[in-house]
Amino acid sequence: MSTEEKPAQETHEYERVEKKSPVWKYIYKLKNGPVANRRGTLCGYVCRLCIEDQKTPFQDALIAIHNDNTSNGTSHLKSHHASVHQTITAATPMRNLTPSPAAKREKKTARKEMLIPRKLAASLEFSGGFKRILVTGGAGFLGLHLCKRLVGMGHQVICLDNLFTSQKSGLSELLKYENFEFVRHD
Repeated sequence: MSTEEKPAQETHEYERVEKKSPVWKYIYKLKNGPVANRRGTLCGYVCRLCIEDQKTPFQDALIAIHNDNTSNGTSHLKSHHASVHQTITAATPMRNLTPSPAAKREKKTARKEMLIPRKLAASLEFSGGFKRILVTGGAGFLGLHLCKRLVGMGHQVICLDNLFTSQKSGLSELLKYENFEFVRHD
């Protein structure tokens, strides 16, 4: 008997392939591929489940891979045995990636509701009582509107301004309230 007729017991080493796709959980890469076929990654990947099954020959566990994209971890598997595909699809059921239109609408309305700011309660129950508030630049256009709103809510308002850009008619209207006080300051 010659050495060519008797097949030598080959030992193969494998390394786990870390890819984003769930398919790669079942595939190992050969560290030392078959001597007859050392063409890179064409037969450099092996099905893990077929390796663990001692009855499956080594050649049936080889998986030919084409279009191996290492940037995002996707590859197209082309296998000569269907057990890999059955095992992969049975172990990781595919979920529906496109939600129904009703689910999309519900997500949009929920997102919009989160973005809408809630109005502050004007009642004393939520605001913690009347406050004494100092408004600087309160005789100007925006300051007067703020002072009117705060006085209307019942707060004690102290307006501080130099009267350069004041609206005297609005200021005289606010001076009628007893919870409003004006201080002229430069």
